Amino acid sequence: RKGEFTVKELKVEMLGGLSVFADGVQVHTGKERITKPWKLFCMLLIGREAPIPTSYIIDVLWADAEIEDYANTAKNAVYMLRRQLEGSAPLKNSVILFKQGGYMLNPALDIQWDCDVFFSLCEEAANEKQSVQSRIESCKAALALCKGDFLPTIGFEQWALPFSMLCQKRYIECAHTLEKLYFDE
Repeated sequence: RKGEFTVKELKVEMLGGLSVFADGVQVHTGKERITKPWKLFCMLLIGREAPIPTSYIIDVLWADAEIEDYANTAKNAVYMLRRQLEGSAPLKNSVILFKQGGYMLNPALDIQWDCDVFFSLCEEAANEKQSVQSRIESCKAALALCKGDFLPTIGFEQWALPFSMLCQKRYIECAHTLEKLYFDE
């Protein structure tokens, strides 16, 4: 059983609110408040290519707090997040790893994220080598994925704002592409 994951698959929606499913079980609904551990999860997903330094996590999530033990504060947030994602099962290959002084999502984990699908559909829609009908379908599918702004309750926070603005930009570009495709047809 060595090498097995406590959680094998995450399905994450952030376009219109945060909804997270771990192996098909919803562990966060779009109606719940986004607590610091869940903000940490969002940070880790957005920056999943590399570990996010513990000092950056503390600076962003606890900017206004005076913290004496930075490492322990981050560890507690990670622990709470792991418990919500993985339950009380023993951690074999955790969803969250500590590497090079920072935290990251385990790159071996299967993550289905609506933002990845959205960006992929936007790229397909912009690809002029595709048929007009295929591009129209890609535009419609991309726009249908957006049930609202990217993380509407926290997307304005400094750490999330660049990604939030990128989502808005791609949405507008996709809508313009769809308009042009219908107009040219």
